Amino acid sequence: MKQTKFINNFWGYGLLLPISTFLYTGMIRFPGMKRGSGGGTITSIFTSGLLIAMYDWHLSYITMTIITLIVGIIGIINVGQAERFLRFKSGERPRHTGEIVKYDFNETTIDETWGVLVATCLIYIANDNFGYEFSFWEFFSLQIVALACFRIFDIWKPGPIKWIENKGNLESSIIIMIDDFVAGVFAIPFVAIAILVVYLLR
Repeated sequence: MKQTKFINNFWGYGLLLPISTFLYTGMIRFPGMKRGSGGGTITSIFTSGLLIAMYDWHLSYITMTIITLIVGIIGIINVGQAERFLRFKSGERPRHTGEIVKYDFNETTIDETWGVLVATCLIYIANDNFGYEFSFWEFFSLQIVALACFRIFDIWKPGPIKWIENKGNLESSIIIMIDDFVAGVFAIPFVAIAILVVYLLR
């Protein structure tokens, strides 16, 4: 019995939650905020910070595309299992809206990581194909634009994003992940404008 409990806890706390909360960043709250608030924003900031810190790695757009695909696939596989584990440990959980839910917990934020990666892919494509590598501060500025635009669309949830969340089966990991993917796609045109501005200001 103890061995089974140890294995379950190791699987949950050691593997499922670190992935679904992106290294537990989804469980961090801003000071003064209630439980279930701010995790998505903190994970998004953390993801962007990692990408900025990796500037000197000079990752190609092909590498970033592969990483983005892998994160999406892992998220789809992982999120449902992680939320079942959380539900088993502490029952239904409150979202930032105050609603008590069984699925799509605020703490599971690998979908935000995926959305940020989708929003930033164009930066790497431009960096590899436009004949001039972005300086650190240009790259930093573009990452901030991608982060801000993604979060605006993810929180605002216009059109298809809101429809997916309302009409989709939130028990499905794909539905939990896909609305953030769409928010990332919505951010891309604004990232493209920012890239154009960077080139014009040179």
